[in-house]
Amino acid sequence: MDFRDIEFGRADAKEEGAEYPDLLINGYLDSTGVINLALNCSTFLFLGYKGSGKTALLEHIRLTSPNYNCFVNDIPLSDFPYKSFAKIISGSSEQEAKLPLAWDWLLLVYTISSFAQDESIQTDMQEEWEETLNILRKLGIFPIKSVRDIVTQSAKRTFKINILSCFEFALEKNDQLIENDFIHIVSFLKQILQNIHSDNRHYIIIDGLDEILTSREIQYQSIAALITQAKALNVYFKNAHIPMKIIVLCRTDIFERLPHPNKNKIRQDSAYVFDWFDESSVAEYTKCNLIQLANLRGQLAYPELTDIFAEFFPSKYENQPIYQALLEYTRHTPRDFLQLLKNIQKYSNQTVSIANIEQGIKSYSINYFLPEIKDELVGYLEFFKIDTFINLLSTLRKRDFTLRDARNVASQNSIYETLNLEQIFTVLFECSAIGHLIGLESKHYIKYRNRNMCFNPNERIILHKGLWKALIV
Repeated sequence: MDFRDIEFGRADAKEEGAEYPDLLINGYLDSTGVINLALNCSTFLFLGYKGSGKTALLEHIRLTSPNYNCFVNDIPLSDFPYKSFAKIISGSSEQEAKLPLAWDWLLLVYTISSFAQDESIQTDMQEEWEETLNILRKLGIFPIKSVRDIVTQSAKRTFKINILSCFEFALEKNDQLIENDFIHIVSFLKQILQNIHSDNRHYIIIDGLDEILTSREIQYQSIAALITQAKALNVYFKNAHIPMKIIVLCRTDIFERLPHPNKNKIRQDSAYVFDWFDESSVAEYTKCNLIQLANLRGQLAYPELTDIFAEFFPSKYENQPIYQALLEYTRHTPRDFLQLLKNIQKYSNQTVSIANIEQGIKSYSINYFLPEIKDELVGYLEFFKIDTFINLLSTLRKRDFTLRDARNVASQNSIYETLNLEQIFTVLFECSAIGHLIGLESKHYIKYRNRNMCFNPNERIILHKGLWKALIV
């Protein structure tokens, strides 16, 4: 057996699904029943930090959908036009009232599109169903090209005039405001869907909410409205026995920032949180889910292989069991751990030596981990300030320090004047790029071990081990 023959996958689950689909079909570890929650239960919101497996879940469902007799509609919001989206519903109402209605329109359009592809459907309103499909084609909505295209079309003034005339047969004549007309159109679409019957199941999975996130408030308002309407529509679909479910994949830190009054209620009743750190596995690393995931992918190359670390690696590294030593260079996410193994693989032979591990960790730190941490700061910090801040960290030349130390170094150079260091370190703490050293024994506390921990500006800061070689500290 040769360690180099094992394929651990890509950093991007979309690319992995296209290039190595078997990794997301037979190499997908589901130790918590998350697939059943997504397909068969009322859980619709899937939360996790970057690299925790949200998109991998989407890709697994998409790739295995023929096995479940289901239609999967993937809506990537990576280039979502938030400004145009806010203009879909005209009138003088507040955004808080317009955004939910706009999401209803968008999600119902995708729902109708999904059922239009299902040749097994039956309906008690055949004439109205066919007329609705014809109208959506006439308006340029069908066939759906992209979510951006639908939003751009729907926000045009001419579209709003045309849609009112097209759906005139479904509207109440006395309403004056366009938003009220849209309410009637949405109600009509729901009525059409309520009469749909199919033995197949349909899913809309929304991903990429953080791809172009900035500090603009409209984006957070839009995402909050999406979650509210996804939940409401799922309840409607279930009560009306419509075989459709909307699934939303969202970064945990973004969810915490949303202006939503019922976040905790949604988290408790309708959310699943991807968390790969298990305190009980610390004493017995072979039970760790990340170790099991790596072994599962090893078995795709060598079915008789039970433990890739026992087979290919030295038993210890840095005076620690090899499992513990490698995991400490990650934030206990699949992306971190598998990318670490891929980087070690680049320098390995048939088996892995201590020198190979050191070379791999250096490559991982420079080429993967530091850029990944920079990506975590996008949306919280202007692009040009991210590199400025990383330069400051490198200038400190320390693995652990205080906020005061960082401020002292920053005060010596005018390029650091605009950096809000406490805010930046708070973001880094949230994504486990830094931790705290607390007490006389300097115990190490980091977010992935306890999700309730918060950054304390008065405690000593320690950089994650994954950054050490990239920052030469």
